[in-house]
Amino acid sequence: MSEACVYGPPFKSSGAIQAIEKVSSSSEIIQIDNKDTQLLKGKNSCLTLDILEQFLIKKKQNPNNIINFCFDDPMYQIILASCYSHGKWVEKNERKAFVYYQKSAEMDNASGICGVGYCYDKGIGIEKDENKAFIYYQKSAEMGLAIGTYNVGCCYQNGIGVE
Repeated sequence: MSEACVYGPPFKSSGAIQAIEKVSSSSEIIQIDNKDTQLLKGKNSCLTLDILEQFLIKKKQNPNNIINFCFDDPMYQIILASCYSHGKWVEKNERKAFVYYQKSAEMDNASGICGVGYCYDKGIGIEKDENKAFIYYQKSAEMGLAIGTYNVGCCYQNGIGVE
C-alpha cells in the first residue's frame, strides 16, 4: 500500500481538473456546482488536494475557503480528513483525520470506509487494529471501490488482519 497517499496511488484525471477550473469563489466560501463535484467523486485524495492547491494558487484564494466547504458531503469529509492527515492548510492532526474519515464512512461512502481502514491499518488517529482495517477494506471493496479491493489483496498477501 502506498505511503505517499492516504489509501492509494495517485492518478491523473482531466475531469477533476476541469471541475476545479469551474469553481467560482465568493469572499467567504468556494462554491462548486453539484454536477462538477461528481467529477471529483472517487478520485484519490492526494490528487484532489494537489488539484485544489493548484486552483488556490492560480486564483489567489485563501486555503481556509477549502476547509469551510467540507462539512456537508461525504466527499468533502474525505478532503477535510486528507487535509488533517497531511497537514495541508491546517495543522496536522491525525485524530481529526480519523474522525472525518469516519464521518464519511457513516454516510456510506466507500472511499471514507477505505480511509477508516487505512487509519486502523497504520494507526493514524486511532490505535492500530489490523482486523478492523481488513473489515473496512473488505466493506469498501464490496461497495465496488477498486483501491479497497487492492487493499484487501494486500492484506491477504501480507497476512494483515486475516485469519
